[in-house]
Amino acid sequence: MAAPWTTFYYGELAVGEFPSPGPRKPGVYSYMAYRGPGHYEMGVALKSEPGVRCWLRQKDGSRLGFSVVGWREEKLVLADFSLE
Repeated sequence: MAAPWTTFYYGELAVGEFPSPGPRKPGVYSYMAYRGPGHYEMGVALKSEPGVRCWLRQKDGSRLGFSVVGWREEKLVLADFSLE
């Protein structure tokens, strides 16, 4: 089972999982996609928008938001990190 702080969400839908400890700053990150509506909906939104907001829960329970601004060779390009 994935650690709660490595699973990320688009809205309330789980999208996938980052390797632990998970991203904390802009960059290109590997991830494992979940086969389900969250990954699908994020992909559809990313095709029509320059970036989509996602989030992951931190160990202290807060949410860390970030923008997915692209895909590159089965990795995500992330930017605009902020606590939500």
